[in-house]
Amino acid sequence: MEPNGIRAALIEAGVAPTKEMMKSIAALGEAAIGPLLEVATDRGLWSEDSPGAGEASTSAISLLGDLRAPAAVEPLLGVLAETEPVEILHDRTLLALEHIGAPTLEPALRALAAIPAIDSDRRDELVGIVAALGVHDDRVLALLLEMLGRDPDQAAMHLARYGDPRALPHLLEALDRHAVAVDRIGRDSALIELVEAVEALGGTLGPAQAAKVGEFGRLREQWALPAGEEDGESLDDAADDDDESVRVPILRVERPGRNHHCWCGSGKKYKKCHLDADEAAEGSADDFTNSCDFAPEASEWLALDEGERIGVCLRAHVPLPDGHPLPGNLRLHALVHAVVETQLAMDDPPAMGRALDRLVTKGLDRHEATHALGAVLAKHLFPVLKGATAVDGESYARALDALTGEAPFAET
Repeated sequence: MEPNGIRAALIEAGVAPTKEMMKSIAALGEAAIGPLLEVATDRGLWSEDSPGAGEASTSAISLLGDLRAPAAVEPLLGVLAETEPVEILHDRTLLALEHIGAPTLEPALRALAAIPAIDSDRRDELVGIVAALGVHDDRVLALLLEMLGRDPDQAAMHLARYGDPRALPHLLEALDRHAVAVDRIGRDSALIELVEAVEALGGTLGPAQAAKVGEFGRLREQWALPAGEEDGESLDDAADDDDESVRVPILRVERPGRNHHCWCGSGKKYKKCHLDADEAAEGSADDFTNSCDFAPEASEWLALDEGERIGVCLRAHVPLPDGHPLPGNLRLHALVHAVVETQLAMDDPPAMGRALDRLVTKGLDRHEATHALGAVLAKHLFPVLKGATAVDGESYARALDALTGEAPFAET
């Protein structure tokens, strides 16, 4: 591979760049950076109707991240500003900026300073990037603590990754302020993230914070009871009765060890409290755990609500399967997986099922194939979500039918 052949190679590869081609480009090192930047920033290559079906720029951005190219930081920040979070190109740009590491810090902080406070989504996205660079800087910590007051869920996750123990008192204060509740899939995401961040930074919960965890456990147990259940019957009793009407959250708090205190706050050891009930309950969710690798039964999948489907796909990626590329936005990645599985289960559009069969026949495993389907889905979904256009079913079907599976698909 010669540097002057990079553009043509990426365009020709389209949605199916081979690992060998990507490696040959990366092997060029510094000589590849200029041509890759030209492809990455060429807006004429960003749409699915452009040469390379919009994937040439995405592949170029991945390579720039792999090369840890400091010269790419400013141009990639420009790509980030001109794309939207739901776009694969945007997601890949986030990941590339994180891969580049420390050289991203100062340009990202300058970009942050130029974004008005009212645009909190864009600001928080950049804060997430600088928190992931492995560089401790007082300015980054200040940004994360400001976010903690507005969005404890996301801020706690970023603080855990940032890894500065100076955040511990602030995390504990946020826990003190937090009002415990469970959402429609049995979670209190902010509480879970705050507790996990405290533990990740080497902190311990005080009695008041531990009591909140216990309160969540009790609320979660109550949530898991079937509608109309008497308060006197516990989840344990319902499980002993083998009552199939018990609702069990697909996304579960990580279970403690057998000899640790139970999550419910009872003070008992887990093995003497909710271990048996949890093991019995998890059977209903385990059928879906590997839904990216094995097709879920259609009627069971469609019986789940949207939040539960996304939860299933999140679980299938935590931890990430061996060899799975790290998504820049795991929740978005799971959402795309969930929509793909739903369309496959509904056989609507039929082109989705045809494309899956074709890709698997060509040698992709099912998970890789759903990535390829998800890339096509995302390109059609984004303008619809923005309200810029209605769903073009014919165009969507044509794009699915165009997937050949002649080479492994790059990560989405």
